[in-house]
Amino acid sequence: MPEFEAVSKETLGTTVYNRIRQAILNGDFRPGDKVKIREIAGQMAVSGTPVRDALLQLVMERALEMPSPREIRVPHLSGAELAEIRLLRVTLEGMAAEAAAARATPQDIARLEELNDTILTAFAEGDAHLALSHNRAFHSHLYRLSGMEVAAEILDRLWLRMAPLIASWASYAEADDFVRHHYPVIDALKRGDGPAARQAIADDIVASGIKIDDIHD
Repeated sequence: MPEFEAVSKETLGTTVYNRIRQAILNGDFRPGDKVKIREIAGQMAVSGTPVRDALLQLVMERALEMPSPREIRVPHLSGAELAEIRLLRVTLEGMAAEAAAARATPQDIARLEELNDTILTAFAEGDAHLALSHNRAFHSHLYRLSGMEVAAEILDRLWLRMAPLIASWASYAEADDFVRHHYPVIDALKRGDGPAARQAIADDIVASGIKIDDIHD
């Protein structure tokens, strides 16, 4: 279980929800992990109620599952679920990348280059956990450049569902697994080439998906 800091009473429910959600995104939980209300509440110095409410919200979002009234855990995604999530990501992130190519400023592109460099630095320092966070930030920044707010919201939820499994894979991954296809994405944005940006991000999702399938099987 990850450790959670104490929180103030102001906007308590939102704060608790955001911290647990961020822990899932950060890869602090792995598929099959049990999520214990009492333990999290103690670490955050809050009662069990806001923690329970936050966890139930995450169950509704399918980031967690509740196989019984007394158990909440991180789900194991099925092969069919993985394939569907990958198809949705290829479609939506591809559309967003194509749209971003027409909108991205030099500053936007510089930010993507910076994030890509931080992935390499994290791997060089042996911190796959941090590399995972920067990789997610790269994708999030890219699809938000599209201005497609609904697509971004859907993709945020897909990333939330995938995060524990991606974190499991990141422990075995190499830097090249994360950044290889990011370079053609960046180059396409510099040229304003939407179709090339779409293809490059699709290649990235498919390539990582194949390796994630290997550990999932």
